[in-house]
Amino acid sequence: LRPAGQTLQRITARIGGVETVEVMGDFTDWTPVPLMRRGRDHWEYARAELVLARISECSDAHAMFAHAAAVAEAQLGPRETDTLVARLGLGKCQLKRADRAGLVTLEAVVAACGDGCLWSIRAEALSLLADENWKHGDRALARARMRELRALMIANQYTADLAEVDAWLRAH
Repeated sequence: LRPAGQTLQRITARIGGVETVEVMGDFTDWTPVPLMRRGRDHWEYARAELVLARISECSDAHAMFAHAAAVAEAQLGPRETDTLVARLGLGKCQLKRADRAGLVTLEAVVAACGDGCLWSIRAEALSLLADENWKHGDRALARARMRELRALMIANQYTADLAEVDAWLRAH
């Protein structure tokens, strides 16, 4: 674990001969999270929340995520993992503050997550959007997002939370 700027920390590992690598700790709420392959045997996990999860005031976190997102996008581009992680954190803070701009921010995260994107970023954004869409009455879109999340989890052979997604779909 090493710093990668003021608001981001990164875990890197060199592990050869494997197809997937996961990390788990208090910073992932003890849920296994896949690392992104960055080379033949180079794996990476980066989360702004590692630093910002301890901040009690969402307004402080909001400002830090907004700054981190702007810097990452300027230096790395809009589709890089560091940028998407910062944008995801910003969207979460916006929603927590009841700011509907969080929907736009999270939509941009989903749109930017293409090939090479850490799929768990897209998954988290889809889940947040589904809950928010449901809360604001767009039931069909909420269900579509959860079906997309389910398909994404299956495509990435991640079944740990599949029962929770299925339960959400049955209840909604």
